Amino acid sequence: MKDFLLSISSTFDYHAYMKLTKVQAIFWSLADILMILVFLWIVDLLLRKRGGKISAWRYLLLLLSALMTPMLLLAGSSRSFFLMEAAIFAVQYLLLIYTLIRDGKSVLDVLLAYRGQDRADHLSQNE
Repeated sequence: MKDFLLSISSTFDYHAYMKLTKVQAIFWSLADILMILVFLWIVDLLLRKRGGKISAWRYLLLLLSALMTPMLLLAGSSRSFFLMEAAIFAVQYLLLIYTLIRDGKSVLDVLLAYRGQDRADHLSQNE
């Protein structure tokens, strides 16, 4: 096993490492975009139940990060790659954090109201 792993590592140079890292970062970014999009849809749905709605600029920021993601392939050095990746992920995760801080209480209130309503409905059915 040791010889097998050493033979693989002998053909794995900096350029191969950077190509694989770029591909991996793109897949991670796409997974993050999908996760955040679903999260924003859920928050938007719950806010609409309460009469509000999520700001469109959050979707625009997510779109901006999606448009920035293919630029990772253009990074010439590991430093430029790291800076681009950090910028993309910062936009995505700051968007998540902002949404949790801004709308977390409203979403929780909606969920608790539905939980209380479900519990009341369940009790009235058992009587």
